Amino acid sequence: MRLVSNFRGSRFSGAMSRIISGLTNTNSTGGDSLNCAGSLLAYAANTIRYGCLDDKRAILVEAGVTNRLKSSEALDGADWVKTANGAGTAPIVLSTTGADPSGGNKAVLFQFETGGSTNSDESAVRNQASFAFDGNGVGSVWLWTPSGVAIARLRIDYDGGSILKNVTITTTPRRYFIFSGTTSRTSIRYFQVKLRGNSGTSTSAQIYVWGAQAEQTTDVDLETRQVWLEGDSFVAGASADGIAHSLSAIVKQRLNSSTSTAVGGSTMTDIVNRVINNAATYSGYDLFVWDGSANGFTDIPTLMGHLATIDSTHTGDWYYIPPITDSTESVITAEMSREIRDAAIAAGYNVIDPWPVIWRLSDGSVTDEDAVAAGLVPPSLFLDTVHLTAYALFEFADIIEPQAIKYATSYIKTMGAAQERSSDLVSGALIDNLTGGARVRSLARMETAAGSTDVVFQLDDGSNDNRIVMYWDSSAEQYVFELFSGGVSQGAASYAADLGEMLDVDMTFTSAAISGTVNGGAVFAPLSGGYSEPDVARIGCDAADGGVPARMLCSKFLVDGVPV
Repeated sequence: MRLVSNFRGSRFSGAMSRIISGLTNTNSTGGDSLNCAGSLLAYAANTIRYGCLDDKRAILVEAGVTNRLKSSEALDGADWVKTANGAGTAPIVLSTTGADPSGGNKAVLFQFETGGSTNSDESAVRNQASFAFDGNGVGSVWLWTPSGVAIARLRIDYDGGSILKNVTITTTPRRYFIFSGTTSRTSIRYFQVKLRGNSGTSTSAQIYVWGAQAEQTTDVDLETRQVWLEGDSFVAGASADGIAHSLSAIVKQRLNSSTSTAVGGSTMTDIVNRVINNAATYSGYDLFVWDGSANGFTDIPTLMGHLATIDSTHTGDWYYIPPITDSTESVITAEMSREIRDAAIAAGYNVIDPWPVIWRLSDGSVTDEDAVAAGLVPPSLFLDTVHLTAYALFEFADIIEPQAIKYATSYIKTMGAAQERSSDLVSGALIDNLTGGARVRSLARMETAAGSTDVVFQLDDGSNDNRIVMYWDSSAEQYVFELFSGGVSQGAASYAADLGEMLDVDMTFTSAAISGTVNGGAVFAPLSGGYSEPDVARIGCDAADGGVPARMLCSKFLVDGVPV
């Protein structure tokens, strides 16, 4: 069982076998990386960079990429244009010396004002010049407020159109991102941070902006997640609030592959029946079920029976969001909602706990804070007596949407011109006897792929002709373990998984077979008999400096010999 959150824990444990004499990184530019404390650290050229993997220090490997924005920090300067439309006013620079995540004081504090509540009322800051792309783009930026909560909009304008998303900003500096879409772009004109009247954003806000980045990605898996939404009016929209405030509309705006069969006023019986009727159509989709106002609720055992039916019917991953309303029209109390949550977790279902999200969005008023202290929904989040505002629903859309840091790679500082970060090429010499074979134990997560065969680890003799390799096969969406001798594959085994999945690997490679486990599951394949003893170990690259993932973290890498 697991409790699903929209925040992933993100400390290299230092586990490395005596057979590897020491790992080095060939990276001519160096680069930055976030540590487990959330601090952005700078690493010199040709040093191993470390990130955070489930609260453990982990080696970070990233393919080379360029920040196409000319100035990533001096957002008050000429490379960034302050614009306004309608009744809006151009953002005013209040400060240029705010403390930033790198430990410096380069964050710019802007005052944004829409001046009105129509879609033509805008206040925005954007890059000054367009830049070429040959694929897809990811824009990212750190945003936070000096106090309170604000909602801003990120927008990418590209050749032929634009894409946008609203983000909820708090006093904690957080990196937000926006992806240009699944269609390849040839140019990107603008990357914007803005407020826009009547679009779910704040109409007036002070926001710190720092660390802007626009990078190209060729990862075909970006934003192809297929999402199926089910539930009542919290998902479908209600007559009182219209489609603009429905969760399904918000998610559809962000993920082109999302669909909703939710109907306002549905009971869990209605929801289950629709899941059964649509199971074949949406087989393999990630299903999110939210009966937000608990229509027709009788008791917890009956509800658990409904969840069991969904679990046995749907063939893809699915997630349950417990009801949250505690208004006078609700049939359940807030405490009962949490009992439902605990029962669903105990039953082994993937549960998204709505309460931390709800409480975090308190506006800080006495009435809201009193509600939070009592374990209730803050009154400011109710659109009417039952339904949540778009402000709250955007947070739940953030949970459903694939998360930002999987897409944006580590920050690249620019000062007047685009800047490239070189690929990380991590390797070490194997100094012990591996004539009988090799046992490899690793703990890693590939968050974003860069090509069709991105390497997790490789043992070789200095060439790709004789090697033991684990790589991500993007076309088959699986990890492959393969042994080559004399340039000829001796056989391969595979493990079906998703990008972003933690990989706990314990595999043995001999001339006869590949055998072992991944995440506790058995993996085996017979081999043709060829085997060449390796003398180099690599993380995230092959012997030709290829196969580097867009982003991968590894907190354990052990290599041992196999007795002859």
